[in-house]
Amino acid sequence: MQRPDESAGQGMTRRLFMLARLLSLLLAVAVIILWVRSYWVNYYCLIGFPRCDLSLYNAEGSMGVGFVRETMVVTPSYRLTFGRSWPQDSVLTWRLGGIGFSRDCDSFGCGYAFELPCWCALLLTLLLPLRDFQSRRRRRRLR
Repeated sequence: MQRPDESAGQGMTRRLFMLARLLSLLLAVAVIILWVRSYWVNYYCLIGFPRCDLSLYNAEGSMGVGFVRETMVVTPSYRLTFGRSWPQDSVLTWRLGGIGFSRDCDSFGCGYAFELPCWCALLLTLLLPLRDFQSRRRRRRLR
């Protein structure tokens, strides 16, 4: 016999997983839209902090994250910038299957970039919904 609080916890867990699956599907749709648009329009978002910059970009079928740590030049305030074309030309120093990594240091600071193809991001966002679909299908077969 189960305690009453155990069954209530299972219902909450089921709801949380349902919410996670829904958010994952919405994120997958957003990735598909960004993937298709990335061949015509490049996007970036630059978030600036006093000693470092964080950038997110989407271009030519890939999504990327960049991080620059400034050592000499200090930006005094926080800033947020959006744009339609990537302002810097970064060359990836390591690439395998579309996944890339770059590290570049000079006298002003060090920069790092990580790039992931959109198809890989799509697969990652679809893992939870596909797992749920597979388990539901398996349960139907057992009935």
